[in-house]
Amino acid sequence: MLDDLQKTNAPKVVEFDQGKFFERLSELSGVPDATLKTSQLHWPETAFTRGVGVNDLRSSSQLSGRTKERLEGLFEMMATKGVGFYRAKGSRLAYDPDGLWFGSYSSGASAMRRAFLPPIPDMWDTKSWTSLLAEDALDDSKFTYHELIKIALETHNAFSKYLKLHDVVFSAVEGLYVNHDEIDGCARSVLFQREGQLSDVKASDRDQRAKSSVNAA
Repeated sequence: MLDDLQKTNAPKVVEFDQGKFFERLSELSGVPDATLKTSQLHWPETAFTRGVGVNDLRSSSQLSGRTKERLEGLFEMMATKGVGFYRAKGSRLAYDPDGLWFGSYSSGASAMRRAFLPPIPDMWDTKSWTSLLAEDALDDSKFTYHELIKIALETHNAFSKYLKLHDVVFSAVEGLYVNHDEIDGCARSVLFQREGQLSDVKASDRDQRAKSSVNAA
């Protein structure tokens, strides 16, 4: 399985082969495959038939050049300031199901990464505190909620009119992605990711943990 997955031309979605699974399991365990097949009520072939992964649409993204420039700055800020994600919120008018009415953010629609969370005062619940810090970072970066909503709307229009606005997510680790109904075995698609983004997030988290250790000492 690992050999197949590591091939550059490996398929993103493969059917589960029950025969090969038990043949290999029998080879590794020394137990006859007939015995293995009756030893558990829920073997993998009944638990899943295919993997659901992430679809990479970065090269075919229909986002504008200006939007991509702004996303570069947004994700750089998120990496260095410790923000984990921002999620769009939106509503539709009842009489215009295809139209987007407005976008906004509410508590819990954003969060910091664990390394950047200070001790939480008793009067704050975790979700509110981490969301507030993430929103402060956005304010400090001069990147407004209105801009995020505009990008979310552009993402909605570029991807599918059936996409719900709250399924647009700005993730420090994964980039700009959308959650959607399964398409070709994938339930999530990445539309934009800053080059070196994950490396910057890891380095920033490592530095923050080092600072916290020094302060604690």
